[in-house]
Amino acid sequence: MSSSKLSDKFLRIDCIVINPSHPFTVGDEGGKASVIFTDAVDYVVEVKPDLSNDSEIERGLMQVKSVKRLNRCRNGLASTNEEKERAKKIPTFIFSNKTYVNIRTLIYNIVNYYIKNNVPKQEQFDMIVLNNRAIVFNVGKKAKLQYKDVEGIIVSETGEDTLALFLFYMNCIPKSEPEIDKNVLRIYLEKSDILNLYTMYCYEDLNAKLNTIESVL
Repeated sequence: MSSSKLSDKFLRIDCIVINPSHPFTVGDEGGKASVIFTDAVDYVVEVKPDLSNDSEIERGLMQVKSVKRLNRCRNGLASTNEEKERAKKIPTFIFSNKTYVNIRTLIYNIVNYYIKNNVPKQEQFDMIVLNNRAIVFNVGKKAKLQYKDVEGIIVSETGEDTLALFLFYMNCIPKSEPEIDKNVLRIYLEKSDILNLYTMYCYEDLNAKLNTIESVL
């Protein structure tokens, strides 16, 4: 689906963060927006209380996929065509308070779902936030996020700093409209030591499986 107003299916997403440039479309009844335009959506967050439940994992990934099939017309980036194509996709995150004791089990189930349903990189999640525990990133050349030369899913066990780091990484991603200056929160976190406290790691065997899915870009 190309850039347009969002579908009813999309409106079932838990949290939609819209840009200040979005027109005021909140109706009188219920305080809900009558229409939300894709081109002014900065982020989408799907909240799943328990990511140790297979059905919850699948529903979250399906919701992400429905959002990722939408395209923004504008991107505001003076860069390569590939970067501009990535910027058309809405950054989409999953937030949860609970998952398996072993994070590998979560990633294993995600990879199997993506392989089974042949979900390309452009329709996969950008970040999964495990509150007070870790952030799971989906990175690569075709992804919204990049990290060195890694293609696949990486983990950073961020503990009590998880929420702060999520906000930082979220604000590093280009929004639907170019920013005049850096976000204030990003400036403060860059000056702190928090960014150097946590390392990234991945499961190479699971990433190798994930990377067998053919890209659509």
